[in-house]
Amino acid sequence: MSGLTELFLEQLGNMVHVENLLIKALPRMAEVSRSDELREIFEEHCEETKKQLTRVQRVFKEFGLDAREKKCDSMLALLTEARRVGDRWKNSPIIDSALICAAQKVEHHEIISYASLCAWADELGETDAAKWLKESLEEEKTADKKLARLIEKSAQINADELAVI
Repeated sequence: MSGLTELFLEQLGNMVHVENLLIKALPRMAEVSRSDELREIFEEHCEETKKQLTRVQRVFKEFGLDAREKKCDSMLALLTEARRVGDRWKNSPIIDSALICAAQKVEHHEIISYASLCAWADELGETDAAKWLKESLEEEKTADKKLARLIEKSAQINADELAVI
């Protein structure tokens, strides 16, 4: 097995862990959100995350392997921060802004991870794997764009609410 293949499979294992963590975290984030629109984004992305996990597992099968979860410390740290943010600001009018910031950090981690996996799959000549991983990458980019649009709207709503307090 080449070094690139080993790296690819190791990072793919990180994504198994990442997606499993997010399947648990996104519903909690939706629960503390005050915005119906943000809650909907979290719920929709949770369903996409389940599909992304299935795709990652399918890539492992392409290599003749069962999916191997490998602990992703960086995602654990981001989700620990997201939980702290949720706990700290849950009764505040700025909770949604705090959640969006935490969620975008998570999205950017996933975008970087999937982009690397796509490039490596291409380099390894794994066209099916590359196709499936690119599908997940595009979903992550779309989720990030939705959050970016919402943060602008949320900032204005927060300014209006705080002016009343």
